[in-house]
Amino acid sequence: MSADWRALERAAGAAAARLREAWEAPDRAQEAMLARILAQGADSAFGRAHGFGAIDGVASFRRRVPVRGYDDFAPWIGRAAVGEAQVLTAAPPLCFEETSGSAGARKLIPCTAALLEDFRAAALPWLDAALAAAPQRSGALYVALSPATRAPRRTPGGAPIGLSSDAAYLGEELGAALAGLLAAPPEIGAIMDVAAWR
Repeated sequence: MSADWRALERAAGAAAARLREAWEAPDRAQEAMLARILAQGADSAFGRAHGFGAIDGVASFRRRVPVRGYDDFAPWIGRAAVGEAQVLTAAPPLCFEETSGSAGARKLIPCTAALLEDFRAAALPWLDAALAAAPQRSGALYVALSPATRAPRRTPGGAPIGLSSDAAYLGEELGAALAGLLAAPPEIGAIMDVAAWR
């Protein structure tokens, strides 16, 4: 088994173990997640407007932060997209992701380092299950997270829309391991012509 396969296997197994541990006490895991989100967002405009610093649990969060649709968040996201700092999160967006637009117009979602960590926390246990179902660790992988033939774009504030490659969703170390296993090199994501991409 190659070092790249071993790196993916270790990371996926560790993430799956953390998820199983959270399953043992889901209330505690969810409270810890809420506390982390509140701490990370307390110094943002959204956090200050909603009193994140005074929220001490789920009940007070529900009172201060009502359920909303995308349109309610659009003004906040628009401010971040033009480059205003610390709008929805205290951390700067690494990029903005764009929804597919299957239920209306495409929508921008700010993507921070913490959101990518959460993405990995969700994706790696799935990968662990996939690896357990197919225990042979050889060959190449085909992974497609980003839309093909998407031209590089930026928000009005200069933040990229989308990450540089699908491997980037796993972070630097795991992204390098994944890139070493890909059947198609990440560079094909830069091809704009559909026929050439295929």
